[in-house]
Amino acid sequence: MAAELPQRDRELIDQVLDDFRRWAPREAQRPVFAGELRGGHSHRTVLLRGERRRWVLRVARQPLPRDACHDRERQIQQTAAAAGLAPPVLLADPGQGLLLCP
Repeated sequence: MAAELPQRDRELIDQVLDDFRRWAPREAQRPVFAGELRGGHSHRTVLLRGERRRWVLRVARQPLPRDACHDRERQIQQTAAAAGLAPPVLLADPGQGLLLCP
């Protein structure tokens, strides 16, 4: 894991990776952290890489803004995915500000 990430973010990313069987059941091995993607004022966006696929994980920066609407964001993403406009949500934890998509 990249040392430049805050401890909290590294721990959350590791927790998501440890739970890979839930969101990446076709992967034989635990995916890995593949780097941070640039941009995002309210979220840190990281790339996770497996043997077969890649995923984007959004991690809310701390402290969470008062107007953070992570559950609403998840709902909107799922609606867009159902319409074929966005990738599906594979994992969401609005309380932690996590959202994982292929």
